[in-house]
Amino acid sequence: MAVPFRRTGKTAKRKRR
Repeated sequence: MAVPFRRTGKTAKRKRR
């Protein structure tokens, strides 16, 4: 995953319970 989850926008919202 080249996109860091810190940038809420793609699947970041899902990882953030």
